[in-house]
Amino acid sequence: MQNYKPEPSHRASEEWGVMMSRCSNYMDWVDTVIRRPLQGSWKGRDANAAQDRLGRLGQNFQYAAQQTSLIRTALDGVATALAAEHRKLIEALEEAESRKYTVHDDGTVEYTAEGTDDPHAGGNTGPDPNIHWAQEIQDHITLAVKRATEIDQEYASTLNRLQTGRGLTIDDRMWLDAARDSKAVRKAAGDDLGLDSIPKKGTKPKDVNSWWRGLSHEEQQEYQALYPGQIGALDGIPSDVRDEANRGRLRQSHADAQMKLNQHLQEEPDKWIAVDASVRRPNPEWEEWDEKRKSLQGLSDGTNAIQSNLDKGGEKGLPEGYLLGFDDEGIGRAIVARGNPDTADHTAVYVPGTKTKLPEIGMDLERSDALWQESAKLSDGQSVSTVTWLGYEAPQDITGDATESEKANEGGPLLNQFVDGTRATHDGASPSHTTVVGHSYGSVVIGSAARQGDLHADDIVVVGSPGMQVHHADQLDVGADHVWAEEADNDFVPGLGAPYHGFPEGHLTGPEWITPTDDAFGANQMETDTSGHGDYWDHNSESLRNQARVIAGHSDEVSRDE
Repeated sequence: MQNYKPEPSHRASEEWGVMMSRCSNYMDWVDTVIRRPLQGSWKGRDANAAQDRLGRLGQNFQYAAQQTSLIRTALDGVATALAAEHRKLIEALEEAESRKYTVHDDGTVEYTAEGTDDPHAGGNTGPDPNIHWAQEIQDHITLAVKRATEIDQEYASTLNRLQTGRGLTIDDRMWLDAARDSKAVRKAAGDDLGLDSIPKKGTKPKDVNSWWRGLSHEEQQEYQALYPGQIGALDGIPSDVRDEANRGRLRQSHADAQMKLNQHLQEEPDKWIAVDASVRRPNPEWEEWDEKRKSLQGLSDGTNAIQSNLDKGGEKGLPEGYLLGFDDEGIGRAIVARGNPDTADHTAVYVPGTKTKLPEIGMDLERSDALWQESAKLSDGQSVSTVTWLGYEAPQDITGDATESEKANEGGPLLNQFVDGTRATHDGASPSHTTVVGHSYGSVVIGSAARQGDLHADDIVVVGSPGMQVHHADQLDVGADHVWAEEADNDFVPGLGAPYHGFPEGHLTGPEWITPTDDAFGANQMETDTSGHGDYWDHNSESLRNQARVIAGHSDEVSRDE
């Protein structure tokens, strides 16, 4: 311990950091250089098999990047922790040397007595002052050695967990094991890596961004490896960092749901209970079992839909996907971007409405992709990012919580926070031209966001809106000239929802109900050629093109509903 040198461990940590970066780069290379170009030019069974193999190869590099990051962090952690105990030991030894004490190999401290505790002894009398100092030095030495031994054992156990062999198959069990590995490294590190210094959720995104950019590259890697949940959820963290943190959590969530589902399917009870030879009644145990099956199946389906959407980069010219938020608790949360909002010239944030939840998010991701494809056609070569923002708890009952303001009022500040985050992380000299698009109850969330705080968007587009908690478009932050509305034939939601959301918040009975497509609201009325509540994103429709014109900065070309 006395001769401990942290430099070898730090060098090893740096080498593992290089390996981590290589694995991450290889993952991107497999996806962007090999897999994507093949999607549009090679079809058939062999092409599908090749895509599957390439997908698994990319997943292997993703897993390797995560695990090597943990090894790098563990090595750096053990070196830092042992170095701290080594300094304490050296300080104690130097103190002993300055007092001319002898420190033995077992840590005991010997000194020449200057006095005695025996009042009847001759010579110097009174307590020996060396007793106190010798004991204190010995205690410091003992504690430093004891703590160093504990650190060594803890990290040795942790690093042993991270060992693997050749031919490893990255399956669901491995992803769950990776989550346990991360937990083990966190436990070994304790508070050494400063969990408490991570900004709390709700911190202003510009402050989060300043904190992140103030960290060294090594510190950023450590936080990302050990606390992906916290880092992936923070508005103000760069999109590529959030994406990497959340993708690992997505894999782990899917693995957990699929393994639990497989086990659950093996435990199915009888669906019916025989009352007599000719009569059966439903088995309550089966009904309870089936509810859990639906929940697990839904989570598996939802995580699959997100992963499939992320893998679509390169198809039909679609850019890379970014997972900017993920949570599988309750109905779930997900924030998925098509194209990088940190570099986009035009960004659209699509807020879905009632009945949106993680198990059924696939349809909303397709709508966001349709917005990207149409907006990119009109953007004059400028870059576009479209974001599906399920960052709030959407109501699930069209006649229940969808008629109330609670979900919107809770979601509004979260939407403001996210939009502010896209501004804080944007790389350009000026912010991206940002459009917030709300469907159905999502428009109520947008109205609540503008009413409760500052919605830093350039334009607002609402489709199928039941009302926005305000009476006029100029009460929204973007100004009436930048509020756009669509209402399709046979869309029943605006009429049914207006008595609940078509008046200022707090006015329980009006004075009169109004929705954004009413002339008195003062919004720009866009031509709508689709029907029903869910077809506003039909390809080749004027409904979709008009939304895209606003997103791409060509609102002067919007066809109006006269």
